[in-house]
Amino acid sequence: MSEALPTADALLSPRQLEVLELMAKGLTNREIGSVLQISPGTAKVHVAAVIKALDVTNRTEAATRLHELGLGATTQETRDEYKVDSFGSRPAIAVLPFDNFSTDPAIDALADGIVEDLTTGLARWRWFPVIARNSAFAFKGRVIDVQEVSRVLGARYVVEGSLRVAGDRLRITVQVLDGGSAHHIWADQFECDREDRFGALDAIVQQIVSTLEPALVRIGGLRANARHPDQLDAWESTSRGFFHLTRHTIEGFEEAARAYDRALALDPDLPAAHSGVAGSRFHLYMHGRSFASRHQPASFGAAADLAARLDPNDPETHYAIAMLRLLEGDRARGLAAAERATDLGPSDPAVHRIRASALTANGRPAEALEALNRALRLSPRDPARAATLSQLAGCRMDLAQWKEARILLEDSSREAPQYALPYALLALLEVGAGDLEAARAQLAKMRELVPTFSPLRATRLVSTSEAFDIVKQLYAAAGWTEREFED
Repeated sequence: MSEALPTADALLSPRQLEVLELMAKGLTNREIGSVLQISPGTAKVHVAAVIKALDVTNRTEAATRLHELGLGATTQETRDEYKVDSFGSRPAIAVLPFDNFSTDPAIDALADGIVEDLTTGLARWRWFPVIARNSAFAFKGRVIDVQEVSRVLGARYVVEGSLRVAGDRLRITVQVLDGGSAHHIWADQFECDREDRFGALDAIVQQIVSTLEPALVRIGGLRANARHPDQLDAWESTSRGFFHLTRHTIEGFEEAARAYDRALALDPDLPAAHSGVAGSRFHLYMHGRSFASRHQPASFGAAADLAARLDPNDPETHYAIAMLRLLEGDRARGLAAAERATDLGPSDPAVHRIRASALTANGRPAEALEALNRALRLSPRDPARAATLSQLAGCRMDLAQWKEARILLEDSSREAPQYALPYALLALLEVGAGDLEAARAQLAKMRELVPTFSPLRATRLVSTSEAFDIVKQLYAAAGWTEREFED
């Protein structure tokens, strides 16, 4: 076996390897921070550490070393010894029996219950296939060789875990390994009171699922993005699209649209790609971009409907339908679709965000707040965290909680400085505070980032008609005279 991958462990941490892969794609510190949900300052620290660890002097030399050393997604994906043949390029997940490191035999049954619930929770997600519980439990009580398990089960990702008792606390450790390389790619620890363990386990399992899902999607997106688009199959193109969609920039939305188009050209019946088409076109439309006629509402509406027919139990398809219904002004059906998405994917923060949008549009901002706070609890490092914070601010504004809204918007703009919506909402706050000059400055920032962004179009989508009229008046006071007033 090649020495390159063990050398990677010695040289770089998993986070530094992610940073290096993004450096090699030419992303700036700010863009790296947006993708990995860290601050630009933290990204800069990681970049400096990578350059030092590789004993190079600049980013270009670091990218060259990426390929010389056999590091990163591009080289790993092409090595036969790291491939797992099972579901094509769509990686499967196997949840192995958890170890009981306590002397209490009751904990053993508890561990099996957690594995069963975790397997079920991941299977509901539907992004990756999940190996059946009975197949994975064939390895119970055995010394595990991760690469062997991966080959036997056909699982690219292997989930392991353990339970131990520490005083009055029950500690659950979970880790995910790449089945091809046996490298750790994610790990976390969860605790609950030993006596209240049954009441807490549902929440813990949901937290594990909601934390694990975006981590695996990000890794898949990084791998796909590290290769030329023409080298990718339908599923890999879909992963690439999701990667760019979460950048929350015009360029990201356009790149995502192209990736989803390619996915559908390769596999016209892939539901996730149709959902991606709807999502990317929706965001382009909301940002005033339409670089081809197929980006218009009728197009992404058709994509959403087709995705639902292909896989009616996928929460992402109902998420797309909810967006479409809200855009059409059918708020009741938009909420119904969002509720269905939440029922099917309770651990997916995105469906809670669209449910919050639908609740706000139906004049229920307090309930929308609860949905958005749930999204944040489920996935504190969600790539769309900045969007969630801005949505929370909008709800606070609907409830006349101006101070709280301002704090949220400032946090959102710090987390994703390239995201236009926080500046549009800050402009409304400045008008309300009587500072029209500050309001115009915020609108100028928004225009500098995305000249075609229409805050009124976005506001109309999720506001009651009364709230929209107030917003329109506030923007007019700040000197907003764009034709989107009547759009």
